[in-house]
Amino acid sequence: MLRSYGSCRAGLVAVGNRGLTHLRKSGRVDWGLFLLVVAAAQGFYGFVPLTEGQSSLLLPGGILAILVLRVPVSAINALLANPLILFMAVWIFGAALFSVNPGSSLYMATLFILMVIYLIQRRSTIEQTVRTFALATTASLVPSVVAIVQPLGVPVRYGGSAVGYAGYFPFNSWSSACAAAVVLSIATLRLVGDSRVWHFPAVASGLLILVMAKSATAVVTLVGAMSVLVGIAAWQRTSARSKPLVIVGVGIGLLPTVLAFGNFELLPTLAEATGRDDKLSNRTDIWQAALEGIYDSPIFGYGSGFWNSSRFWGSAQNGFLEIAINGGVPAALTLVTVVIVAGFRLTAASSSLLGFWMFGFVFNLSISQIAIPTVPSLALWIAIASTVGVAAEPTARASSAIASNDRRLGRSPGVIE
Repeated sequence: MLRSYGSCRAGLVAVGNRGLTHLRKSGRVDWGLFLLVVAAAQGFYGFVPLTEGQSSLLLPGGILAILVLRVPVSAINALLANPLILFMAVWIFGAALFSVNPGSSLYMATLFILMVIYLIQRRSTIEQTVRTFALATTASLVPSVVAIVQPLGVPVRYGGSAVGYAGYFPFNSWSSACAAAVVLSIATLRLVGDSRVWHFPAVASGLLILVMAKSATAVVTLVGAMSVLVGIAAWQRTSARSKPLVIVGVGIGLLPTVLAFGNFELLPTLAEATGRDDKLSNRTDIWQAALEGIYDSPIFGYGSGFWNSSRFWGSAQNGFLEIAINGGVPAALTLVTVVIVAGFRLTAASSSLLGFWMFGFVFNLSISQIAIPTVPSLALWIAIASTVGVAAEPTARASSAIASNDRRLGRSPGVIE
């Protein structure tokens, strides 16, 4: 029996090693993006001798700097690829430079610009991108899953929660966001025809964390993103003759939502459905305070120092309002334009990345992380970057540098599909 067990174990190890070697050499996973997503997911911060704030800024920042500076010509070309994104980056950096707290504001602005540049300059297929996202978020859930069955001290007990962020429960919105991303990315992979043995336990773990975390934000985000994926799948399988009926059906389905917005009935209904109060866990008060701050300094904002005063809250709890506070209304309006344009392009192309776009967009309506690398913000910017990358025409010098980098990394040249 022992001999049989040993042979079986050796066989499984051999299969696993061959599978990892195949992933590593075949280019099926973008390992730079993998490291960035793992760092942004915050699942392993309990093992890092840094504070929560330091970890969430320094680790992704270091990874992004290395990834971008590998091919500096490509990075410059990526920034120039879209005038709106170039304007937004320059405006936010300038606003940070002249803010009341230029030190941290400049770092935050630089981190944001590096994230956008890297994701635009990536040259990967949708399948590779989503596969990498699925693998990275699954790996990032490991501390949270281990903490369920065996609390092994602070690092694991608070796994996936930025070292016990909020201090009251080990599975908060960050571990739940990561769990929702696991479910979404694996569902998206299934849509493009990829299915693996590890997908089932990964999805099961993600759903378990979602139940334990009781995060309304993550659940609503996942429902919205999955609804988009279902719509894409139905659209792709509908004949040309029936497509107008699908459009009419979707329009009729959206009518109650539009009426609810018009009568201001949606927020109370949403709050009741997700187990929150009418103020959505005080978010309506926070948004009001943010709007007052934007009114006080609408053009250049405050940099990153607005919430450092005597205010009770630490962020606007809305990524778009936070951009307006940090970089002014022009930056926020540009960002909204970029997001909407990308959404229209993804919809017109019936791209499976529309689910990523919805995931990041909805999440950042209630969490202020759109300008720094987190799982939801990376999902949104990956979707946006895919629409920018298709239209970008690299210069001859940039093309040469990109091709050289592709050969060095052993991957085939291409653009985001």
